Amino acid sequence: MDNEQTFPIGINELEKSNLTSVPSEKVKPPRIRECRVHMECKVTWMKIIGSASLVLGDIVSISARKEIERLKVKNKICVLSPPLYFSFKEDEGTRIWMFARIGKIDMVTEKDEKIKIASESL
Repeated sequence: MDNEQTFPIGINELEKSNLTSVPSEKVKPPRIRECRVHMECKVTWMKIIGSASLVLGDIVSISARKEIERLKVKNKICVLSPPLYFSFKEDEGTRIWMFARIGKIDMVTEKDEKIKIASESL
């Protein structure tokens, strides 16, 4: 992830990204106005992997823009392209997470504290 930019603690990354924060309904961190859907979560487990973190959480609130809420279920799925499958395996020091969604597979590989992300369109 060579084009990754990090900021010192205390710098508001939303402001640097020209994104707009809005208050969340049930958790302290804000939502991002520009997102079509918001999932508010409470962290249940976190693992540091190199310079990244894998975070698992309990969803405590889901909200969506009005135009998405009005769509029929099939159209919502096509517009949002949610992950449909998630898997994890570890073999000889290499960890692989796979996410599948409509028309695409994303794979995150971690070995020797280096992260590689690959995507494949179907």
